[in-house]
Amino acid sequence: MENIPVSGLLSPISSTDNYPIIDPAFGIDGLRNVSSTQSMYDIPLGKRRQGMVVGVPINNTTGYFKLKPEGNGVTWSVGDVTNWDSFLVSPSASIPIKYEVINETIDIPSGYMYLIHGNLNIGATGVINNNGRVVIINGDLFTSSNGQFNGTYTTASFYVQKVVKTFSAIQNVGITVSHNLNTYDFTYTLRDGLNFVQGNVEVINTNDVKVTCATAVSVLTMTIVG
Repeated sequence: MENIPVSGLLSPISSTDNYPIIDPAFGIDGLRNVSSTQSMYDIPLGKRRQGMVVGVPINNTTGYFKLKPEGNGVTWSVGDVTNWDSFLVSPSASIPIKYEVINETIDIPSGYMYLIHGNLNIGATGVINNNGRVVIINGDLFTSSNGQFNGTYTTASFYVQKVVKTFSAIQNVGITVSHNLNTYDFTYTLRDGLNFVQGNVEVINTNDVKVTCATAVSVLTMTIVG
């Protein structure tokens, strides 16, 4: 394509005209703003130049991305999320941490972490695009109703929970106690006031045990840690 020489500045017919005379979306390089990260990923190769900056709406504000240089394992390709790096996001653009992602898209840029405790549920056209890190503690990822998770995630388990139950113990009569820790592995103590007492504890299932004491205790305190 031949260059067309321009000898003066481009300008509207009148200084009072309020219509635009250029649109960065049709040029190459420079700063431009698009409607979504997908629109950024789809910028044609002919309109790209190393270091160009693109603004994208993220969680009611604007995040900015720059185009990586080609080489060192990077090859520009339309639709490739790895061609871009997040480099400037205002404090008000922090990523909201949600247990339920429904009818919305959350983009996690490179260099950011999405840390959640408990299950992460994506449903009803919800989407998470992960280019950073997603860590789920004591839970897992579940998708339903066309929910999508694009990327990888890591799970970790740190179960340290305490349940305290008080009840009356009848001599040599088993009492069922529910702790709801969903585990067979736990430790426990039995107290009569400030004094520890002994008793037989049998595991019924992952949430219930049967406690039997050799002596009657009007208020028995059982502490379970699992």
